[in-house]
Amino acid sequence: MSFKKVFYVIKKKVKISNLILLIVLLMFNSYAWFIYNTKVSTSLSAKIEAWDIAYISNGIRETQNIILDVEKIYPGMTIYTHQITVNNNGDTNAELSFAVRKVEILGQVYQVDATTTPEMLYNKLQNDFPFKTTVTLSTTQLPAHTGTATVTIKLEWEYESEVTGKDELDTQYGTSAYQFITEHPDTPCVHLEIELGAKQVNT
Repeated sequence: MSFKKVFYVIKKKVKISNLILLIVLLMFNSYAWFIYNTKVSTSLSAKIEAWDIAYISNGIRETQNIILDVEKIYPGMTIYTHQITVNNNGDTNAELSFAVRKVEILGQVYQVDATTTPEMLYNKLQNDFPFKTTVTLSTTQLPAHTGTATVTIKLEWEYESEVTGKDELDTQYGTSAYQFITEHPDTPCVHLEIELGAKQVNT
């Protein structure tokens, strides 16, 4: 069969309107691919901002999980103090926070679980013992590149207090502390696990 006859057969079977529709669809798909490809190329060129929060303890960069041990506790003890410096070296503003995760006092463990939140555990440290453990943040706002904060953790056991019932607690825990130190000389009286956190703040 000659070329002219083949072309005639194709022309006869394929309507001009169908051919035009096919050409339009091909043009549309090519344009859509061009637009998609342009959008992808544009998104890939977006800047990625750095996130760098540094936790410095005793001149050493640490993780955000702070573990502290207080060897001995007793009424009138020297105030135990530990400080961590937090620096925001990243490109975005950040907000600093803390959460007490676990406390072990004279062998008794208290920790965050299904029924105890970090806030409840911290409140317990504030109110349920004759000594008080506090965590203070010099600021919670850390601007990008220059933001810095000091986290101060203190444990204080005052010798005398006007709080009702404190004398009884002093005697109870003072006796327990002496017994614990005698029986477990290599184990700290208080073990603290505190998690520091920083989240991005959109400006």
